[in-house]
Amino acid sequence: MIARITIFITGASIMILEILGVRMIASQLGTTIIVWSTMIGTIITSLAIGYYIGGILADRILSNLVRACIVFLAGMTIALIVPMRSVVFAMGISLPYGLRTLIVSTVLFALPTILLAMVSIYTLRMETKKISEIGSTNGTIYAISTIGSLVGVFLTSFYLIPTFSLSSILFIISSVLLLIGVVLGILYALSCKKTTLWGFQ
Repeated sequence: MIARITIFITGASIMILEILGVRMIASQLGTTIIVWSTMIGTIITSLAIGYYIGGILADRILSNLVRACIVFLAGMTIALIVPMRSVVFAMGISLPYGLRTLIVSTVLFALPTILLAMVSIYTLRMETKKISEIGSTNGTIYAISTIGSLVGVFLTSFYLIPTFSLSSILFIISSVLLLIGVVLGILYALSCKKTTLWGFQ
């Protein structure tokens, strides 16, 4: 159950980040098609990188502790967006508009998105127990992630942005992910303790 909750929340977080990214960049550089295109491109590229790295990592080290660390790091990188944004927006101020927009979106939002994508593919690998269940497991994981993304879109547009500041929303997402990372870490520690107690290690 905790794995599916994690996938749902990471799926929602990706879309929330994308929408907030456009809002944040637009507040400084204007609402243009370049801002939208750059942000969407950054997210898609970051997802591809995250899926690739997460897949390689899952094949080499498959552990609940690793997944907990990835989720925790995703929360930390999101928490850093707010204190970093003023410095990042000042970067390349003399550069062409499109290039500056690309730099801002990449520096602020690429790494969190890569880590969130890693969680998805890593969990997918962990949840696949039998070859005969690969199709149903993959379908379930992707469905949960997609539903999470859909909820993230509507939640952000209809409730979060009208109710909270961008900084507050980022703080909420970061806190939730940090909490999940801690919970996953605790569950891992408890499982190790239980295994040792019964003499399996």
